[in-house]
Amino acid sequence: MRWVIEEDRTEEISSGKIHIVVLDMSNVMNIDTSGILALEELHKELVARGIELAVANPRWQVIDKLKVAKFVDKIGKGRIFLTVSEAVDTWFESKMVGSYSYV
Repeated sequence: MRWVIEEDRTEEISSGKIHIVVLDMSNVMNIDTSGILALEELHKELVARGIELAVANPRWQVIDKLKVAKFVDKIGKGRIFLTVSEAVDTWFESKMVGSYSYV
């Protein structure tokens, strides 16, 4: 969140804006209730700023617990990815399709 807040402050200077945060969870072997609560809080703060949250590389133990806690439903099943690259590509593809207008 610190990076997101800092980026918001510099947004006035630059032309960029954060649209999505991709959490690479490849090094997370397991997650407990406090970890899930922290993810839920992060998700709420990002949504309040108009930023999407995606999860990449979750191990099966982690994704199973996120499903049981209904966190996957909160962020959307379409926001869980096997790789960070897949998450970024999917986001850009969705924006490119939305930006075309057919005449």
